[in-house]
Amino acid sequence: MLLTGDLQAVTETFGVDVFGPLRGRAFAPILAANNGGVVNMRSRLSWLAGSAHWAPEAAAWSVTNSLRLELVPQNTQVVGVHAGFIDTDMASAIERPKTAAAAISARIVDSFEGGDVEVLADDVTVTLKAALSGPVEQLTFSAAS
Repeated sequence: MLLTGDLQAVTETFGVDVFGPLRGRAFAPILAANNGGVVNMRSRLSWLAGSAHWAPEAAAWSVTNSLRLELVPQNTQVVGVHAGFIDTDMASAIERPKTAAAAISARIVDSFEGGDVEVLADDVTVTLKAALSGPVEQLTFSAAS
């Protein structure tokens, strides 16, 4: 929780999720010289409220969008990927529908090659992204289940 949770833990999460991608700016000249690009993997939590971990996800989504704009002049593509649960070892104990990692990888490659700026990797993220135009009260984990 943001109000009652350990502030140091929240700060560390922001450090990884928000400032981690910003530290990648050191690679901008290399990306420009090599016609490179950035794929920033985010979860569906980027659009939900209810946890101290989710606020940094939302901030990271904004950072991805801002970096995209700043890197346009050097022709560096930035793709934001949003996914629900992916069928990996990390999510093996979670009893929820999952998307195959190979399917998400293929979507990312196709989107990157197609010049897309965002990948909604599964039905959950498509639904949640559409909900952003609705009442903010609907943007909770229970609404995304």
